[in-house]
Amino acid sequence: PGTINPLFVHGPSGTGKTHLLEGIWCEARRRGGRRVIYLSAEQFTTYFLQALRGSGLPNFRQKYRGVDLLIIDDVQFFEGKQATITELLHTVETLQREGRQVVLAADRAAAELGSLGPELMARIQSGLVCAVEPLDISTRSAVVQQLIEQRQLALPVGAVDLIAQRAPGDARQLTGLV
Repeated sequence: PGTINPLFVHGPSGTGKTHLLEGIWCEARRRGGRRVIYLSAEQFTTYFLQALRGSGLPNFRQKYRGVDLLIIDDVQFFEGKQATITELLHTVETLQREGRQVVLAADRAAAELGSLGPELMARIQSGLVCAVEPLDISTRSAVVQQLIEQRQLALPVGAVDLIAQRAPGDARQLTGLV
């Protein structure tokens, strides 16, 4: 943590980004991380606006700039929210400067998030950028098989392959189909 910073994960909906972020959060907590925050961009924005209205900005900044690991999902939500983007930029800069970790995720590549501004984009792209691709057919089959086993279902022979072939690469839709 803090060496390659920030970590930016992007990919279409249903590819497991949120699941990955939750795993990072849980592992950090398991290892004794007490100053770990995981939230959505919408939650960050809401808390920031509440702090602005309630004159609690110093407390807000202390909370989010004082963490060892800050994880924010769905950063595409920040588009068009200039005050929040500026606050996030200063938060990311502070955490990076102090060697603390930032993990961000979005539904598209950093290059497609230009409305977040050149400064924030430069920070995001200075770290590790990882694309998460839609599930291929063999992975969809494995997911379907695992879901069937978890639910203790009995399906006809060939049903797993049929579901995996006809469903798109979205794990949520596979779950719904099963």
